[in-house]
Amino acid sequence: MVTSLLLIISFLLHIVTLTAIFQLFKRLKDSERYDTSEMNALFTEYINEIKQENVHLQQQLAQQKNNPPQEEKREVEKQEHISSPEIESIHNETKPQDEMKTSLQGKILQLYSKGFTPSEIAQQLNCGKTEAELTVKLYHMSSDD
Repeated sequence: MVTSLLLIISFLLHIVTLTAIFQLFKRLKDSERYDTSEMNALFTEYINEIKQENVHLQQQLAQQKNNPPQEEKREVEKQEHISSPEIESIHNETKPQDEMKTSLQGKILQLYSKGFTPSEIAQQLNCGKTEAELTVKLYHMSSDD
């Protein structure tokens, strides 16, 4: 009698445990699906921002081709009148200096580590909010692995 009662209790505990494990597994899968959809939405916004920037840049380039500034015309005329020894002396005088610049992603991560939100970072660096969010999320995803 006691043995059968203990078996029934054990059987009920196993059922409850398996049900809890199944529910946790189901929630984990749902959260993973949500994370990927959020990332897809961020990528889509980021791509749209890039497309808008490209269109804007193309419009600016088209305007510059149609109406070159007067200063550029003067510089082109000056360059045409410089002889080759003068060009060599100019090149020798103005050697480019090596500079190291931090990438935009590096700047975003630096500001994020200082406690700035992605929207504040976007304002400071003059970049898209979505780009800042995406960089932070990708950094967190790579550091979790």
